[in-house]
Amino acid sequence: MEAIDGLFGILDQGNLPADTAGWSNGLAVVMTAGALIATGVAFGPVRVQTLTSLEFPPTADDQDE
Repeated sequence: MEAIDGLFGILDQGNLPADTAGWSNGLAVVMTAGALIATGVAFGPVRVQTLTSLEFPPTADDQDE
């Protein structure tokens, strides 16, 4: 992956649909066809790892402080 302006996109397909960006938690911005992910790297390569699961991730209330 390459970061541009501190971001990289995870897309289903095609071009980045930035005009469809919805909510953001400061790390990810959800769009209709994927998400923008913020990174500490302004420009250049970033290492990305994905994991799949059949379960939903824990909510903030479920996590230890």
